[in-house]
Amino acid sequence: MKAAAPATPPAPKPDASRVVGALFGMTAVVIWGGFLAYARLGVSIGLGPGEFIVLRYVTAGLIMLPFLLRSGLRDLGGVGWGRGAILALVAGPPFIAVSVTGFQFAPLAAGAVVQPAAITLFSLPLAWLVLRAHPTRTQFLAMAIVVAGLALMLVATGVEARPLLLGTGFFATAGGLWALFTVLLRRWRVDGMQATAAVAVLSAAVAGPVYLIWTGPGPLLALAPETLAIQLLVQGLCAGVIAVVAYGRAVVLLGPARAVLFTALVPGAALIIGMPVTGEVPGPLQIAGVVIVMVGLVVSIRPPTGFRVRRARRSPDG
Repeated sequence: MKAAAPATPPAPKPDASRVVGALFGMTAVVIWGGFLAYARLGVSIGLGPGEFIVLRYVTAGLIMLPFLLRSGLRDLGGVGWGRGAILALVAGPPFIAVSVTGFQFAPLAAGAVVQPAAITLFSLPLAWLVLRAHPTRTQFLAMAIVVAGLALMLVATGVEARPLLLGTGFFATAGGLWALFTVLLRRWRVDGMQATAAVAVLSAAVAGPVYLIWTGPGPLLALAPETLAIQLLVQGLCAGVIAVVAYGRAVVLLGPARAVLFTALVPGAALIIGMPVTGEVPGPLQIAGVVIVMVGLVVSIRPPTGFRVRRARRSPDG
């Protein structure tokens, strides 16, 4: 009697957490693209960093305050006051200030390319240093593809041919701050809702009074009601709450190595949304750069594991 042939193992099913994480990541991408487009529009009509800080964090702070009160003020909703203050420094008013200031010197295309590129580039060494995480070869390849696509888009904007180094520096600084925020979320295991509530409420508590004393509500009240409503919706609710929560969930579900590469899709989203909002139309090279970046994102999500965390070991030689 012949032995039964071994059953063919079923094809592996996609990890549900990775699918959900990808959906959260794409939600953040669309919102960030809108944030950049409307930030550029706001700067063009005379809004400064102070106005954007108030629009984002006072609105988000009021929305998230009930959640924080239910979670407990004693430990800042489980985040801790010390960690919450650090997160607010890297993802709060300083981040918005340098990001928006860049648009005073550079066009939308420059900000849409440089800021995500900086996030991608800074995240790798930061994760290595803070998380003691060693990237896989596939992640190095994905990073290289993403950087190539972003570099092509940067060249297509003509940034290097213009006196826009100052704006580029602001965008790069903003990208570095967000990369640090990404790594700290993972390092401290902070949930997206907790991080959003802590950053928004702390930022609102500090930035709101400072703005009223220093500037006053005049610039915001001078806006047309529909313009103010759109900016409140985009900057406060969407960018200040929904995107941060969605991105925080993507970091938890996918890990920082994969989650951060979703930021590489932001240039394409910003340029597409920016066409009707600002009137800036991307050229063929910019579109080609978006496609290359998307290829890098697919490569980054395909592997079954993210960072391989290794503990440092000393050799017998010391």
